[in-house]
Amino acid sequence: MLKIAPSIMCADLLDIRKELRLVEQAGAEWLHVDIMDGHFVPNFTFGADFVKSLREETSLVLDVHLMSSNPYEHLESLLSANIDRLTIHPETVTDFYRIAHIIKSYDVELGAALNPHISVGHISEILNIIDSVTVMTVTPGYAGKGMIESCLEKVKFLSELESFQKKDIIVDGGVKAHNIDKLISAGATVAVSGTGIFNTSDYKETINAMKSASNLI
Repeated sequence: MLKIAPSIMCADLLDIRKELRLVEQAGAEWLHVDIMDGHFVPNFTFGADFVKSLREETSLVLDVHLMSSNPYEHLESLLSANIDRLTIHPETVTDFYRIAHIIKSYDVELGAALNPHISVGHISEILNIIDSVTVMTVTPGYAGKGMIESCLEKVKFLSELESFQKKDIIVDGGVKAHNIDKLISAGATVAVSGTGIFNTSDYKETINAMKSASNLI
């Protein structure tokens, strides 16, 4: 069954406790948290203090996506926030094995994110040490963009790798109830959705529709 990860940056941040309760009750398994530094991507979002506050409010899997030109600056504060997974962009570090060692020493799972223009071949040497790949189906930085469906070929490629069968393939960008079937057909295991959930009137109905598509493929 596809796991659903609402992207908290698209929630009503003035009523975050209510929003958390609603997505929990709606059946979401993960909570996706985008950390943007205003340099690697042209926007700012949250910091470690906000992530710590989220951890105190929810038991959902905290999937933190770090979009920073220098991820080392944020590592200690984020890893100390009791998160479950930290995803970074491999092109932002010169020694991925070093940062992987630091992240795993906190008993936090490690993910690699692929921007639309980055191929799976770019991470072929690290597939054995990561727990997930986040395939970006939009250029990151802002919410509400349409999905670049050609990126789903990367999902299909990863899903067919025998060595990646028990790992998560996450799709992030432009995910809506009406196109969720394309993710599932490609082999995604987790769908990140921001406006596709938080801009709807009934989160439970939306998430149920997303999950129901798994039974139709």
